[in-house]
Amino acid sequence: MPAWLTISLTDLNDYLVGAQVTALNSSALAPGQTDRFTKVMTDMVNRIRAKIEGCPRNHISATPLTVPPELKWAACYLIIEAMQAGVPGLKLTDDQRNQIVKAGEQLTRIADCKGGRQHPQRSAHTHRRPARRADSTRHPHPAPRFAPPNPRPLIMPAQ
Repeated sequence: MPAWLTISLTDLNDYLVGAQVTALNSSALAPGQTDRFTKVMTDMVNRIRAKIEGCPRNHISATPLTVPPELKWAACYLIIEAMQAGVPGLKLTDDQRNQIVKAGEQLTRIADCKGGRQHPQRSAHTHRRPARRADSTRHPHPAPRFAPPNPRPLIMPAQ
């Protein structure tokens, strides 16, 4: 299973035009605010990780602020949505808004145990016992036990 990912600002370029990413990150900042992405990414990734843990059979990576690769798209769209709230003059397209809705729905399915299972990649130091396989190499019955030795010898000594 691929390692979990840390979302970077450049990952948003796969979902927005570069100029939109720059505008979302640096327009209308408060005095002393250096960028919008860092805090928004932290909040959204923590939200995603909480949703993943909402299903008891899911586990999150021990590496903080990472998401499974199959949820990278959802993380990016949720980050875009939250960053856009800080720049109301920058409008998202209908397609972008639809993807944001789908990202939220996907997280709800995962939290409700209806999405794919999310498991972090095991480290090289983690020992995992292999699962039993039901295949033709395994007998359905255990090997027979040998009977105790016969008290009578098979060859009788000469008398």
